[in-house]
Amino acid sequence: MTTIKRYGKATMIIALLGTSAIGGTAVAKADEVKGSYDANAVINFIPNNEPTLPVDPEEPGGGGVTPIDPIDPTAPIEPGTAGPLSIDFASSLNFGTQKISSTNETYYAYSQQVTNEQGVTSNKPNYVQVTDNRGTAAGWTLSVKQVGDLTTTDNVKNKTLPGAAITLDGMTATSTTTDTLKPTVTDSVTLVPNSAEVVTTAPVNGGEGTWVTRFGSSQTLFDDTAALSDDGTTTETINKNKNVSLVVPGAIAKSAANYQAVLTWSLSDVPGN
Repeated sequence: MTTIKRYGKATMIIALLGTSAIGGTAVAKADEVKGSYDANAVINFIPNNEPTLPVDPEEPGGGGVTPIDPIDPTAPIEPGTAGPLSIDFASSLNFGTQKISSTNETYYAYSQQVTNEQGVTSNKPNYVQVTDNRGTAAGWTLSVKQVGDLTTTDNVKNKTLPGAAITLDGMTATSTTTDTLKPTVTDSVTLVPNSAEVVTTAPVNGGEGTWVTRFGSSQTLFDDTAALSDDGTTTETINKNKNVSLVVPGAIAKSAANYQAVLTWSLSDVPGN
């Protein structure tokens, strides 16, 4: 700072060298930067072996961000398979209590009931859920096999239902994962006992994150009257899915018994085309 006497008054002159004062802030010129130094921000990802919870088949919510609790019509829900490439959930199929018939009949599966985080129960299409947390984008293939005919363990004459066939229709693969190729689904699959049927395939560079293959949608669900007692006198309204059906030929003999078959879902690291 310099003080100069002029006309008998003292005047102060502030010398600003290489800066400008605007609003009290001094901003250095670019050509006056005397050096720079780069630091790094780092994160390292590894494959995730933790199980992934089931998600809403119509609103996946980003790979488990908004999990739901599916309700199994026949048994407690089993946890998903272990590993970074996993089957997280698959709907069990309940075709209800039906009267014995000598004509060809088509029965529809109960829809998948789920309970959200607020405890509200709703009906959803049946589905299977796969998660790929390997971090390799190597692709995968999902298939299902019906183990044998529908069979009963009851002490009755007709132990199996040969020719009865389950069909999974109207398939859609959905996820909120971005920047990955979408898996391909088979339009319709009719299960042949002891034969594996391919349902969904993810190509190389595809199928990362959590993916749901659902059978139908909310538009294919409908309310139907279902029998609760063996004599059919007690009924209730059940929500069912038109895209999951069981055809039972009228020509096969049936006993008054409970028939069931295991549906085995398999996931391999073989990519789709």
